[in-house]
Amino acid sequence: MGAMTQGGKTATVDKNASRDALLNLLRQIAAWLEGKAMGNVDTITLLHFDVVSHGHTAQTQLSTPAILAVLNIMTTQLQLRVSSVPNASAYEVQSRIAGGTWTACGTFPQARSMVVPNLVPGTMYEFRVRAIGGSTGFSDWSDSVHHMCT
Repeated sequence: MGAMTQGGKTATVDKNASRDALLNLLRQIAAWLEGKAMGNVDTITLLHFDVVSHGHTAQTQLSTPAILAVLNIMTTQLQLRVSSVPNASAYEVQSRIAGGTWTACGTFPQARSMVVPNLVPGTMYEFRVRAIGGSTGFSDWSDSVHHMCT
């Protein structure tokens, strides 16, 4: 508010920073919504959002993401970094132990930072990820990557 009363460059910088923060939050909400709805228009409208068509009629297959890194960030948490996929609105992560059944680890709006919590230290996990979005819904699953939680 103080910058706005003086105007000039300070007001412009503050306005641009506020706009960038708002757009970032709106993108996160949109990614979450698209991940939850998975293309179901009824789900989107049930959550009180409007459905807008951008006139895209061609189906586009999402490319398969790749797991670039798995990092130990805390005793029971691993962070996955994945290659970004054009037209993806979110990323779904699954894990398993010793060739067991794949279990869901969550849906994440960004490829750069996916934190998987509640892991057991000393356990070797196998991870895979797929992109969500585009007009076809999902990409193929990535190649799996093994990593031990410390």
